Amino acid sequence: MKRTMASGEAIEVNEDLAAFAIQLATAMDELSVSRKALAYDLGVHINTINNWLHAKTDPGIINLIKISNYFNVSVEWLLGF
Repeated sequence: MKRTMASGEAIEVNEDLAAFAIQLATAMDELSVSRKALAYDLGVHINTINNWLHAKTDPGIINLIKISNYFNVSVEWLLGF
C-alpha cells in the first residue's frame, strides 16, 4: 500500500500496520482517548502513539496486549481480523 506524504513523496506502508493504525484510531475515537492520555496510560512516549497511528512502527506483542486490555478489544480486532 502506498501513502502520499504532505511533501508529495509516495512511500510504501505495511498493510498490517495500516490496519492496526485504523483500528487503534477507531478505538481512541470511540472512547474519546487522546494520544497524550493513551501514551501516559501505556507508559510510552506520545511519539510512539503517533508512529502507530501513522503506520510507521509496529507496537510489538507486549504493547498490543496492553492496548487490547486498555480498550477491552481482542488482539485480532486490533490487527483488523
